[in-house]
Amino acid sequence: MKRIIIALMLMGAIVAAESTYLRVTDGVIVVTDGVIQTGAATPAGTDYANIPQYANSVLLCEFTNSAATIADNSYYGLQAIANGSPPAASTWANTTGVYSAYRDFDGGDKVVIEDNNNLSFGNASADSPFTLSAWCNMNDATKFRIMCKATDTDAGTLEWVFINDANDKLGVGCYDHTATDYILATATDAITSDENTWHCYTATYNGSGLASGFNLYRDGIDLANTGATGGSYTAMHNTPVDATIGAFLVDSPAVTYANGSIDMPMIWSVELSSNEVFRLFRNTNWQNPTNGYDIGGASPIYINPGKGFAAP
Repeated sequence: MKRIIIALMLMGAIVAAESTYLRVTDGVIVVTDGVIQTGAATPAGTDYANIPQYANSVLLCEFTNSAATIADNSYYGLQAIANGSPPAASTWANTTGVYSAYRDFDGGDKVVIEDNNNLSFGNASADSPFTLSAWCNMNDATKFRIMCKATDTDAGTLEWVFINDANDKLGVGCYDHTATDYILATATDAITSDENTWHCYTATYNGSGLASGFNLYRDGIDLANTGATGGSYTAMHNTPVDATIGAFLVDSPAVTYANGSIDMPMIWSVELSSNEVFRLFRNTNWQNPTNGYDIGGASPIYINPGKGFAAP
């Protein structure tokens, strides 16, 4: 992949930046392998047509209010409600504090997603693909727990996890009904420097049953990762346990929680492509612009230096 240099003429001066994209308030220019793609910027308020693979979304929460139960605005949730038979997964039990339009987790809170078959991606014989994503503003990146499906009473109910480890590295994993039979992918580099800023983290899995089937993304850009396999992994099991946002309920020596804020947690029953993951970041970035540099004027341009594609 070639390194791309983008130059802008601003007020008579040339500013050069290595960048993955230029984000403009009234439009988007994306340069990928020398090909320019354009698209309208997402307006205030979520336009679900701009969510990649929305028809395959099984959970989507905007955290836009302080209600004790939180609406599931995924395609699955809204369709079920429209049909007059909302499933248990159409509302999330809220046990966390609230701040503005996102949920604030103080290191001991969680949002519980009631168990539903759409949240399980294995049948003990084979896995199926999934994608997990959320915007996070971590006060502490160490063991920041984004989401998982497990219970604190039995490690045999572990299904999938999307969490930071003790070294501040983003990771995703699947478990074959035990804590010792698993496949994992862990980012090569720590994300400690992301603390106290908003970033979009995404994990995808192709359902292959192999650690190589995972991909991790930060703000739409693929992260280098290392895969690992423990024991004898075949597939996840569909267990009757809830999923959680902001907590990992199977941990040693104690349950661990997210310390920071989370917004727009989403789950899909498909593996999003790298282009779709980037589009997800781009189309939800209006809520939480990350590391932007405001050039000023009526139409500010946000340049993200240092996020360019790596040189070959």
